Amino acid sequence: MFLASLYDRLEQSDQKNYPVYSDFLDARQMILVQQTFPFWRERLQFFGGIQNAERCICSLDFEYGEPPVRLLEVFASDISKLAHGDILGSLMGLGLKRQKIGDILTGDRAVFAVKEEVAEYICQELTQISRYSVNVQMVDGFSVAREQQFSSRSTTVSSLRLDCLVADIARLSREKAKSYILSGKVKVNHFEESNYKRVLQQGDVLSLVRVGRFVIDSVDGVTKKDRMKITVKKYE
Repeated sequence: MFLASLYDRLEQSDQKNYPVYSDFLDARQMILVQQTFPFWRERLQFFGGIQNAERCICSLDFEYGEPPVRLLEVFASDISKLAHGDILGSLMGLGLKRQKIGDILTGDRAVFAVKEEVAEYICQELTQISRYSVNVQMVDGFSVAREQQFSSRSTTVSSLRLDCLVADIARLSREKAKSYILSGKVKVNHFEESNYKRVLQQGDVLSLVRVGRFVIDSVDGVTKKDRMKITVKKYE
């Protein structure tokens, strides 16, 4: 239904030559869009309002029209105490749908992207997050960047099969890793993967329920015992 609805909107946009924008899509949905609509591959554009955004709206390229995304910043007495989940929970508590909300950045600043249609409402209504009174203001421009943090670990595995990698990352036996995969707890490049024999490659992203998200950063050769040397990075 998601793809059918988006197709109808993009086709209408293409035929009538005016921009139409989707709500925010996650990484999996963006991949699906590119795979499903290869005839628009060169024209598809994704915009998240934040550099390196993980959630973006989608449209076809046009020389006119500004993406309907606004950046909002949260001000509070101790902004460092506000976590991603606190902000998202408060926004959802206002009755907003998740697809109206883009990336949420926390730390020294708390900034998030939203569809333009809900920006003013949030500025007026979002006055408390967790136990903190807050003030929300619109940010001029789109100069905010997402800086992903990683922790890195070098290890060896018998092969790049999914069950071998999951066993190493999650500290499981091969048999338990296989059961873990078959129970639907593993995604590869944002899609659930049940084929425990699948061979992965450098750059693939693994998401493990209750363990975390990882990327195979490099394949560094073979040991004297014919084990593969790899570097794995964990998203922090």
